[in-house]
Amino acid sequence: MPCKNGYRKSIEVSKKFYEEERRYRESPEWKYWQWLVDQVNKTEMGFSELSYKSKLYFSINLLLGEVFNGGFDQYFLIVLPTICLMQSMA
Repeated sequence: MPCKNGYRKSIEVSKKFYEEERRYRESPEWKYWQWLVDQVNKTEMGFSELSYKSKLYFSINLLLGEVFNGGFDQYFLIVLPTICLMQSMA
């Protein structure tokens, strides 16, 4: 029985989370991010092909993602050297 052990609340929280996630994935921000990721990973020129503003947006989002995932150390030890390597190969 969903209500007896507090499952109803958990179900409602999950529904709300997935509804917000669905709306976010339909937003212009998400679509732009997906486009940037595709440009970097699926084109020959990759990161170096992006405009200055797109490079800045991409780099800041990577920084935020890595900081929330593992801190500044993770960004500066893993992601930043990868970006520099990708740019030097272009």
